[in-house]
Amino acid sequence: MWFKWLGALVIIILIGIIVIEKEDTVQQIQTMPILRSAQQIIMHEKKIDSDITTLIEASSITEQPDNMIHLDTFDLTQSDGLRIAGIEAVYNMNDSILTITGPVTIEMNNGRRANLEGLVWDRKSQKAFTPNPVVVTGIEGTIRANKAEFQNDFSLIHFSGGVHAQISQDILYN
Repeated sequence: MWFKWLGALVIIILIGIIVIEKEDTVQQIQTMPILRSAQQIIMHEKKIDSDITTLIEASSITEQPDNMIHLDTFDLTQSDGLRIAGIEAVYNMNDSILTITGPVTIEMNNGRRANLEGLVWDRKSQKAFTPNPVVVTGIEGTIRANKAEFQNDFSLIHFSGGVHAQISQDILYN
């Protein structure tokens, strides 16, 4: 009988040692150092080689030493009529590439509006793409596709994969 009690006591002690060792283990999360951070920001940008100005508004912005800027709940508006809004983005200042995750709304200067998930925009080449479904609406109708590529600062759109269009009847008869 005492052997059963001794076995139970040994098991309880082992469980206690395991629990205590797990509590002592501290998990370290490695984060990138922050250079600057701000809340409720408004930035103005004017490129030397262009007359187009850009207004960037964000609920928060964080700059890291690797020249990456993180934007939360942002709205980017250009003087030529282009507007891009999203929840989360990372801007690579070295390569001029804006990577947006989550829902994105693009209002183009030709009156079209695109709704999509995720976008990568190379501002140097003026090209952007999404590998996810996109819906573009305009006066001509609505176009849906599995993915899209935007060129010439969003004035030209290439749709691919499962493209479906609902075209306005006015366009067919004019």
